[in-house]
Amino acid sequence: VMITEIGYMELGNKVGIFMCPGEFDPMLIYGGPESGDAAWLGDSWDYAPFKDFTDAEYIMVYGLCNDQAGYVLRDNEYHSLLGENEEVNIISRTAGSTYVNAFIQLLASIEENILYLNSIEGRKEIDKLIGALKNPNIKEEII
Repeated sequence: VMITEIGYMELGNKVGIFMCPGEFDPMLIYGGPESGDAAWLGDSWDYAPFKDFTDAEYIMVYGLCNDQAGYVLRDNEYHSLLGENEEVNIISRTAGSTYVNAFIQLLASIEENILYLNSIEGRKEIDKLIGALKNPNIKEEII
């Protein structure tokens, strides 16, 4: 088991930045052949590319963020430890689907936090934080 992290941020509504701990196969991010005909194992890939989960017009990938977790391929592209460079330096044969699922969960949590921050309770919490920033002598616990 390897514990690592991913991140995502958007600059305006045009650019999404995915921060990942490895070097991702571009097909995971931008798409590629889904049918098993083009895959090494002959299996189909049943996940949409990362770009399809966001509203961003462009997706940038910052690899090797906070970890050097190796290459990340789609599950159906893994073939042999004695094969090519990617397989020698890969986390696991299911790294691709694991990261796709984690990315979906991350986006869902971001949406949930945005909804909270736009709620009345969230606005009160933001106002409290802003007040604390304006008054550095405040003694109460903020969060």
